[in-house]
Amino acid sequence: MKKLFAVTSIMAILFARGENGVKEKIELSGTVETTNIILSSQVAGTVQRIVQEEGNRVSIGDTLIIIDPETYILQLKQAKA
Repeated sequence: MKKLFAVTSIMAILFARGENGVKEKIELSGTVETTNIILSSQVAGTVQRIVQEEGNRVSIGDTLIIIDPETYILQLKQAKA
């Protein structure tokens, strides 16, 4: 999908230049979708709650899920003992 988007964008830019090399303004809009993402957390555990829904816009640092803290709290107590 990314390759198709890149090829389409390059073609649009080339066609926008015109026959005499005169640059014309072109505006494009759309949505880029992906099927593969890498999602990781700093701790292991069971997902307690999903905060964001599919299709929501998120930024770096946004909370996506809440992990049940019981597992890692027990591990922390064992490490301190």
